[in-house]
Amino acid sequence: MIIVDTTVWIDYLGGLDNPETEWLSSHARNVRIGLTDLILCEVLQGSAMTKSLLMFKISRTLYSSKQAEKASQRRPPGTNAP
Repeated sequence: MIIVDTTVWIDYLGGLDNPETEWLSSHARNVRIGLTDLILCEVLQGSAMTKSLLMFKISRTLYSSKQAEKASQRRPPGTNAP
């Protein structure tokens, strides 16, 4: 599991392109992404978006990450293909 920092979430949700947001975009479906209560609180406080839109975007990203984890658990032992 990878815990994504507040600044990366704010940049990602705000549509900024930098190495960190590009990593999150490309790996959200392949890696389990974690979010702590404190990071969520900071993201909600530090963004100009409405809280409901932020929660939707974060939930969608975390859902993709959870689906990737479920898919990896269904793979036969010894396979590493995504």
